[in-house]
Amino acid sequence: DSKLTLLLQDALGGNSRTMMITCVSALSSLSAHTVIALQYAQRAKKITNRATKNLDSDKTSEIEGLKKEVEELRSRLADRQ
Repeated sequence: DSKLTLLLQDALGGNSRTMMITCVSALSSLSAHTVIALQYAQRAKKITNRATKNLDSDKTSEIEGLKKEVEELRSRLADRQ
């Protein structure tokens, strides 16, 4: 429910691969921030997604049809020469 979670919402879920780099500090004055950052990174690490290719089957079949047509036209042209 943090601002960071809202900003990363699309990257942490859905159809993407995400890498998170967490900045930590050895300064005692920043220890609370370091602990919070590490806790957030640990929670984010537990998120699992399976990225898949987005395929548009209509366009894929159209492209395959056009490739076949090009090959057919090339063979016709080769027969003429």
